[in-house]
Amino acid sequence: MEDTVVPEGPPQDKKASTWWWRAFLPAFAVVYGPFNVAAGITWLFVSCAHCKLVWLKCLWVFPGMVLMFLARIVAQNMGLRSVPVSETTGALIGGVLSAAIVFGIAWIAGRGRIAKWIVLPLAFVLSAWGALMAFHLVRA
Repeated sequence: MEDTVVPEGPPQDKKASTWWWRAFLPAFAVVYGPFNVAAGITWLFVSCAHCKLVWLKCLWVFPGMVLMFLARIVAQNMGLRSVPVSETTGALIGGVLSAAIVFGIAWIAGRGRIAKWIVLPLAFVLSAWGALMAFHLVRA
């Protein structure tokens, strides 16, 4: 009789572990890169301490907060009344939306090479526009 050795755990899928790094890290860089550049410009070239403090406190939630701001403008233009949101609730919603944006882009970019070459540049352009908008809103 022949004895076979059965591995104790499930087999490790090398492709699944590399997908995570090949899709998540570029998505994170594409979304947060322009916001980090805007924060760096503020820290280096703007003398207002309040503006620097806003970037320090809100950098991690800015992508989602820009999306919330745009949704509020669209709702007001459609004649809908906006719901008042506290600062803490807005920061929590912005953080959840920011994480959803990063994971959504990573999920789409992980689907294939063509999807990655379409979604990452598009997300970068939209993120750069959002960072420029956030820079000007902070400076206002």
